[in-house]
Amino acid sequence: MFVRARPCSSVFVRVQPIFMLAALLALLLCPSGCGPASRQNYLRLPYQGRPEYAPPRMSLQEKAELFQKQLDQDHVSPLGLMIYLRRRDGPDTLSPSYQNLNDTPIWGGIHLAQESFRYAVTGSPEALESVRRSIQGLHLLQAVHGVPGLLARHIAPRTDPGIDFSQPDTSWRDAAPAFPDLKWKCNVSKDQYSGMIFGYAVAYDLVPDQAVRAQIRRDMTAIADFLVKNRYRIVDYDGKRTKYSNLRARIGPVPIGVQALISLAAIKAAHHVSGEPRFEQEYRRLVRRRWPQATWLAKFRLFGKTNQNNDNMAFLSYYSLLRLEKDPNIRRHYQHSADRSWRYVRHEGNAFWNLIYLGTGGRDIISLEETLLQLHNFPATKATYRVDLRGRTDIERAWLKNRKGLPQSQYPLPINLRSRSSFDWKECPYALVSGAQEKFPRQYVPTDYLVCYWMGRYHQLLGPDD
Repeated sequence: MFVRARPCSSVFVRVQPIFMLAALLALLLCPSGCGPASRQNYLRLPYQGRPEYAPPRMSLQEKAELFQKQLDQDHVSPLGLMIYLRRRDGPDTLSPSYQNLNDTPIWGGIHLAQESFRYAVTGSPEALESVRRSIQGLHLLQAVHGVPGLLARHIAPRTDPGIDFSQPDTSWRDAAPAFPDLKWKCNVSKDQYSGMIFGYAVAYDLVPDQAVRAQIRRDMTAIADFLVKNRYRIVDYDGKRTKYSNLRARIGPVPIGVQALISLAAIKAAHHVSGEPRFEQEYRRLVRRRWPQATWLAKFRLFGKTNQNNDNMAFLSYYSLLRLEKDPNIRRHYQHSADRSWRYVRHEGNAFWNLIYLGTGGRDIISLEETLLQLHNFPATKATYRVDLRGRTDIERAWLKNRKGLPQSQYPLPINLRSRSSFDWKECPYALVSGAQEKFPRQYVPTDYLVCYWMGRYHQLLGPDD
């Protein structure tokens, strides 16, 4: 039986989405269980873990020198590309393959920033040469297919011994005619842009080399033009949107803070490196459309679950925007967003996010102390081993699992009680189980340690004798 609605019901239908949106936001922001993390952590827990991950007896600088040698030797290809993961064919033998990777732009961009910080601190010719090589590799990610502003996920030679291009992997494509010996990977995602923008903005300011700056100017403006042309959606070589393509500030009325941060950082950085009026005009248009206000919702936890990868994108963008924005009326929105995100993560011992926050004007003595602690405890290896802490009685287990469905601790764990990854600071700090079981361990690039060390040195938050 159907009953005709009364006239007032149409008003209810119109306002119902508003109440639903308000209820959703209240759920996302509620302080009990879903809100900011506890002030407690396990960072000072006495070490009982894998011997390979035991706190090394060396200074931070000695560890940086060890990792720098490993990075230069094992993780940079002749093309200048970051090969952030190397498989082992034996106990002491690395595979010669470029690997079938997906995240070369973001870790390559962070590597560019790392080497720029190193050059700013030391002025070493080796650091400058590394910046130039990195710029070459990052440029190739745009040039390989001939679409300015579009990034390739990865590039590999057609003859790569570790990649079977005959398999039905639809992500590998033939390169432009200028690169007949290469294949490139399509369907790039928004996180890859966040790392590139971060790296370009840092390198442009810290490396006063005319060739470096000229290349950054060309590639950064191409990225910004590409985003503006496609209305802040990533459109692939075939004219179709990629899977994670949306970089707009809102979905309907709901602010998507991470997307707004990346797009605003792109346009701000493009104007900074080029001085082109079109980017200033576009940035002002986004300001009028209240995109800076949309950045406030960049972080939330829902029933104990959160996405650290989103947090990483946000903090990469905070660094550029808080450094470059001089208008106090606009900058306060970015600061408000950063402060809000910070309240969630400040006790997780994330050295990278800590240093970004402190390096852009934040003040927190405990966070600086915990950054030093985490860097000291950072294992002197990037080989990944299986870690399973479920049997430990000194770690309280949370009743909720993380977003990957894995058991997690009640409070954040120290860095050396977690398995290594492509970038340790984007991993869940509560995970009790991590790392894949393999015959031979993988070796990841140590950019995560090195970018922290040199950023901390640049901002004088770490000293040469720490």
